[in-house]
Amino acid sequence: MSEKKGLFGFFKGWAAVSEEEKAQREHAISQKTDSPVATKRPQSEITTDIELFCVSKLEELIEKIGFSGKIRTIKKEGSRLYLDIFDTGEDVSRIIGKSGANLESLQVLLRHFVIRKFQEYIYVVIDADDYRRRRVITIKSNAIDSAKSLIESGDSIKLGDMSSSERSEIHLLFEDDDTITTESAGRGRSRRVILIKK
Repeated sequence: MSEKKGLFGFFKGWAAVSEEEKAQREHAISQKTDSPVATKRPQSEITTDIELFCVSKLEELIEKIGFSGKIRTIKKEGSRLYLDIFDTGEDVSRIIGKSGANLESLQVLLRHFVIRKFQEYIYVVIDADDYRRRRVITIKSNAIDSAKSLIESGDSIKLGDMSSSERSEIHLLFEDDDTITTESAGRGRSRRVILIKK
């Protein structure tokens, strides 16, 4: 079991470094005034070849780590591919990781594998045991509770760690709110949503 944890510990750290390197690279490109390269890469359509490659590669990763699980495609939307790890047995919580950190790491790995093989830029979302839907419900509920206490007392509240997609859910939740506005602060995995009383 410690070997499995060690492998996912490596993934967690690797993903954080990769995202930081990506941010630094894009910042450097944006600072070159004569550079024709846009700071945002064009996203590609998910082809059947890319989908099958992602499913196969994710199955390979799960197997190499020593966990059980099968992979299926949930849906494809433009440049987004949604995959689900199912039939995981007792390994599901370790596959998900703390606050979904292991799922995030697997997503980063798959994106890099796709770039290397196809030279295409896609967005991969990996779920297991309906974790992402349940997590969004929980963070929205916590954000609403925090907003209520903020209205009664205080100027702002910093919410807990969230992925970029989870932060987007919170920004959308308060988009048309008359009393609360939101902003993100911090870098990388430490980036958080702040609720601010208007």
